Amino acid sequence: MEEFLKRCEQSGDAAYAALRSLLERLEDPSTRTDARVFLSELQKRFSSEEASERDRCLETTISKFKTSISNSFEKRKKLSMIVIPSIFMPEDWSFTFYEGLNRHPDSIFKDKRVVELGCGNGWITIAIAEKWSPSKILNPNPDAMSKMITESASEEFLHSLSNYCALQGFVEDQFGLGLIARAIEEGISVIKPLGVMIFNMGGRPGQAVSWAYAKAGGRISHALSVYSCRLRQPNQVKKIFEFLRNGFTDISSSLDLSFEDESVADEKIPFLAHLANILQDISFFSYEPPAGSRRFRSLISGFMRTYHHIPLTADNVVVFPSRTVAIESALRLLSPRLAIDDEQLSRYLPSQWLTTLNIEKAESGKNSEEVIAVIEAPRQSDLMLELIKKLKPEVVVTGIAQFESVTSSAFEHLLDTTKEIGSRLFLDISDHFELSSLPSSNGVLKYLAGTPLPPHAMIVCGLLKNQVYTDLEVAFVISEEEAMFKALCKTVELLQGSTAIISQYYYGCLFHELLSFQLADRRPPPLRNGEKAKATAVNGFSSSTISVLDHTELSINESDESSLVHMDADQSFLPLTKPVKAAIFEKGGTLCFPTGSNGHYVSAAKFLNAKIASIPTNPEVGYKLTEETLTAALKTVNEPWIYISGPTVSPTGLLYSNEEMNKLLSVCAEFGARVILDTSFSGVEFNSKGFNAWNLGATLEKISPAKSTF
Repeated sequence: MEEFLKRCEQSGDAAYAALRSLLERLEDPSTRTDARVFLSELQKRFSSEEASERDRCLETTISKFKTSISNSFEKRKKLSMIVIPSIFMPEDWSFTFYEGLNRHPDSIFKDKRVVELGCGNGWITIAIAEKWSPSKILNPNPDAMSKMITESASEEFLHSLSNYCALQGFVEDQFGLGLIARAIEEGISVIKPLGVMIFNMGGRPGQAVSWAYAKAGGRISHALSVYSCRLRQPNQVKKIFEFLRNGFTDISSSLDLSFEDESVADEKIPFLAHLANILQDISFFSYEPPAGSRRFRSLISGFMRTYHHIPLTADNVVVFPSRTVAIESALRLLSPRLAIDDEQLSRYLPSQWLTTLNIEKAESGKNSEEVIAVIEAPRQSDLMLELIKKLKPEVVVTGIAQFESVTSSAFEHLLDTTKEIGSRLFLDISDHFELSSLPSSNGVLKYLAGTPLPPHAMIVCGLLKNQVYTDLEVAFVISEEEAMFKALCKTVELLQGSTAIISQYYYGCLFHELLSFQLADRRPPPLRNGEKAKATAVNGFSSSTISVLDHTELSINESDESSLVHMDADQSFLPLTKPVKAAIFEKGGTLCFPTGSNGHYVSAAKFLNAKIASIPTNPEVGYKLTEETLTAALKTVNEPWIYISGPTVSPTGLLYSNEEMNKLLSVCAEFGARVILDTSFSGVEFNSKGFNAWNLGATLEKISPAKSTF
């Protein structure tokens, strides 16, 4: 006994080694009896009131800890332990924590595998084992401890872990929160489905309050916060964190997987898991048709077939960034003399269209084909039908009121009336379209299940009702006429480039989830009625738009199985935003393109009937704009807008130097020309050796005050 106490007296490390050797003897059956007797004698020596002064001094190295635990309502059992100083001693809040655990039903722990992290002296772990008999408790036993780094750590290191705030000079305990956050992330990958995480988070008051309170003689103790959680969709959450561990750890701190509404979790978690799988498996995004990802369009048509029995294919669906873009693109494609638009859908159309009538066209001397006149109408089928019969518009864009959407009567009246006068019909069903496993009755979709969509009619649907990202919208247009489908595909490519692939992934994930849980219908799909004979010719496309579409190099047509990486796709990366269209095309400015510029933008300007001027460039200087050529061109142009692709020139790949760019900006400022600087082709130069980055600040500061319009 004396020899054992001398060893423990040296340091906490020595006491730990001595106690470990005692535990090893307890594990060995041949020495277990003697070791147990020795341990009992050691306990009696410290608990005796007659303990010597030397023994009381040893309490700084070997501390006593006693508590009682209850196994049931009637029984209580005392638990005595020997603790070295480098082990965290329980405070009052730990007993409160155990009291809370004690109120859980037996099913939480019984026959389960339990892991306690940061267990201190482990008394709660022992209490759980005593009461609930879990199948296994993982704890730092001597064999496991020998494999851990703390085994070879000094007492000062162990003490720093348990008393971090004191050594750092702060009262706030910040170290524990970091460990808890790490434990949560690592626990996600190992916890089983329906497993439970319980967090016991002790805290202390703020620094100013605690110092004032301590100086006044107050005693600072931990506060207690206990949180319990279950992983929603644990397999998918594990995929998300597995992806983040591979080089994206910084993102994990901004990931929010807390939900007040379960339906939001059902949308967000599957999407993030799907996105993690995609980003983990691919090194680049494959080329997708500008009219929408083939997979996404197939999912939309599959949803229509499965839930609404409409036999559509991917070649009947065109994807747009929003329904506003879809409607405006369709009107620009058709260039109608007169269009009637639902008042709820016309608010984002160009204001010029809503105030232009035939008399104004005649006064301005413009061709009637160049200006679109739009009349707003209420969303009520009887009033809309009356306007259509009287005004005979070439295009009708409308929705259906809620009370009229249950049956197909209003839709059939619109179809018949527009067909009689040869008008195109775009019907918006966004407000009544539901992404649900039990969609409500929809008269339009019921009609399409039994009757083909006439060639003059198109269905517009904006996906607006997602509960996670309320500002994320994707729209699609359904047409069963091949010519209209192809024209819309070219239009969206020319004016928008493509719809954001992430948006298509999000809604595609929702469609996929719904299709995965839908049982196949054992009954054959209903046969559709034959289409009625056409009454009159339908309004066609304008000659100017057809000319542009026919002479523009657009998307690449290839099989779905092709694995080619396209470097020759002349795709638009600069969607025409509303401010650009309002400032240039609607105001009547002249867009000036250097010869050899990106062909997409020239074609888009022609499609929008914008004024265009070409600035000649010289092949000897790589088709760059020069100070002399720009000066000569601007002398003959009114309200010029100069398009410059830089620093990298498209398509030659040459670079504008800082000096060249300063000269061009000075010339533009002199003539009051505005500049559109397209940097979308820059940053991937093959050889940028010797190129210094632009520094245009001094030039802009010098010319901006003098030319306020610049």
